[in-house]
Amino acid sequence: MSSYLYRVRLDKIGNSCGLLSNEVSLDILPLPVVNSPISIVQCDDDLDGITTVNLTVNNSQISANSATQTFEYYYTQADAQNEITASKITNPTAYVNSSSPGAFTLWATVKNANGCFEVVQINVQIVTTQIPASYTKTFNLCDDYIDATINVTDGSDGFTKFDVSSVTDDLQTNVLPAGTYTIKYYRNVADRDSQLNEIVDPSNFRNDIPNVQVIWARVDSSVSNACFGYAKINLVVNPLPSIDLTAQEYICSDNPSIIKILTAGINDGSSTANYTYKWVKDTVEIIDQTGPTLQTNQEGIYTVEVKTSFGCPRTRTITVTKSNSAVFLETTVIDLQEENTVTINVTGDGNYVYSLDNELGPYQESNTFYDVSPDIHTVYVKDLYGCPTSEKTVNVVGAPKFFTPNGDGYHDHWNIIGLSKIYNSNAKIYIYNRFGKLLKQISATDQGWNGTFNGIPQPADDYWYTLELENGRTAKGHFALKR
Repeated sequence: MSSYLYRVRLDKIGNSCGLLSNEVSLDILPLPVVNSPISIVQCDDDLDGITTVNLTVNNSQISANSATQTFEYYYTQADAQNEITASKITNPTAYVNSSSPGAFTLWATVKNANGCFEVVQINVQIVTTQIPASYTKTFNLCDDYIDATINVTDGSDGFTKFDVSSVTDDLQTNVLPAGTYTIKYYRNVADRDSQLNEIVDPSNFRNDIPNVQVIWARVDSSVSNACFGYAKINLVVNPLPSIDLTAQEYICSDNPSIIKILTAGINDGSSTANYTYKWVKDTVEIIDQTGPTLQTNQEGIYTVEVKTSFGCPRTRTITVTKSNSAVFLETTVIDLQEENTVTINVTGDGNYVYSLDNELGPYQESNTFYDVSPDIHTVYVKDLYGCPTSEKTVNVVGAPKFFTPNGDGYHDHWNIIGLSKIYNSNAKIYIYNRFGKLLKQISATDQGWNGTFNGIPQPADDYWYTLELENGRTAKGHFALKR
């Protein structure tokens, strides 16, 4: 009768005239082809008969065209037949049977693209998991530390890649009875019960909860999709040692008796006894060194593998470079000036800083000292890499501007400052009056001139000097005698 054409004739009693309607085509649309009733068997892991059920899991058993049809679920057959919105189940993928433990019946409407629907009976049975509760698999792996964004030295971001696919073989070999089964893996209980968000590749699963995570294997019948049981899987990520990964150390190449102690760099306060150690120098293992420290006086690239009791290793690299104490070159002294300067020239592999007259410092990075007083000074050059400090005596020559030979013990003699028995002991110093008369010749080792000529005190006045140093350098100047 589908697609036939129909007319309606209207006759009035007592009147032979009638009316005839236009043609109308009648189409009869097909209902969905469904199987009813169908069953869902869900597992319960705590024996209370209440669990979460995904009511959609067997839609393909209800209809071969389930992918293109609309399913809605109801508590009663009448509500389903009348499509009562108020009694529709709103969470069919995570339905909890809290009011009907054990076994219960629900109803579904299956609607096709034409809007035609059939009502299907769904019988749900809650059964105890048939995998023993004692069955648990634990996987312990070391942190691979590729997700770290903070605390980059502690070695513990809590994530790594697990291969748990061996659980499938173990269940099939040692737990499941004869039959064909589907084994799938899920991140949590909610996904396990609703059979959503499956772990697609259990051989390459990266935990998404740090340090310790529980995931589940779910076993279902390959024939009926009935739940057989759950297997608990513990994932444990063991931390790597918390160490400083790199270090720079220096040895004194000119003093091999100075030993440098290299350390494993453990930085979290844990006991060094908690780890094992393997030391390597320039890719060659140091066989007899298995402790947390290593003594050396040789430069090179050292590594130490630090391993936890769980067997999780981490490697620290220590670059040992040679240094040495400063070796003095010729010192540049500009003296007999209003402002004397001293420049210390050195050579060596170290990183040097400089101090004048005090080994304890302060030290400066510049090798030039300004406004240095005339005197015999000691210069100290310290290696910041730890090699011994070098020192050198430096003479800065200067001429006092005046003296007061009045016998009070202060400034009673005049002499060039900065000369000594060691430095220019044979220097000659000539003193003249303003008329150019030679009054006195003195040496660097004398007290100096006492202001007399042939025992006669000379008057207060300006006097001149000529200085002749051993290296041929000469200098001239004047000074005042005050009385």
